[in-house]
Amino acid sequence: MPKLTVEIISKSSIEKDEDIKFKLYEKEGILYYIIVYPDFEKVRVFKLVNEIYKKVYEGDRKFNFKFDECEIEIDFLKIFK
Repeated sequence: MPKLTVEIISKSSIEKDEDIKFKLYEKEGILYYIIVYPDFEKVRVFKLVNEIYKKVYEGDRKFNFKFDECEIEIDFLKIFK
């Protein structure tokens, strides 16, 4: 099972990604769910806390992801440039 999932939002997929997939990934226990909004150059990061997704980041800069075995940093600003 993945520990991190990324969805790129488009106008046609916004409902599915923000609602249906959000609930599915939360139920399946995926630690991080990243939603990317390319039209707005913005990212939202949700982390599973006590089996519920909590928004831990919103913006276009760097975010550190912490896993049991490692830590990674993603610079989202580079994605949009």
